[in-house]
Amino acid sequence: MKIINKPINKKKLIKEIDDAYLSAQEDNWDGYGASKVSEKNKELSLKIAEILPDNVKHPTVVPDPDGSLSFEFYVRRDFVFSLGNDDKNFIYAGVFNDGNKLHGETRLRRPLPEEIKLILEKYFLINKGENINGKEKN
Repeated sequence: MKIINKPINKKKLIKEIDDAYLSAQEDNWDGYGASKVSEKNKELSLKIAEILPDNVKHPTVVPDPDGSLSFEFYVRRDFVFSLGNDDKNFIYAGVFNDGNKLHGETRLRRPLPEEIKLILEKYFLINKGENINGKEKN
């Protein structure tokens, strides 16, 4: 997994969505029975990319075994947030450096649901005196 410690680059993110989509165009793409990623899910992922905050860490786009794409905001194994969709809902889960574990599901809509925006800005903000670990710099 390539970790990028820079703010979201929307042009690059669109290319990464295309690449992840193309990498999972056959059923069983992972050798464990994964479903191929649908064109509809790719289009929803492109719409999600448009509404992600610009001032948070650039995510990695990965295909999921259920045939969807997810945005992974990864710092280390015990500090990660995954945001995906099931064609109707945002689905999210995360483990964070302050011991919190959060997960949930909310309707796909614009703008980005407040609960997801707050998680991204609390833990993955890149600006004004904060570092990539979501902790304030001294």
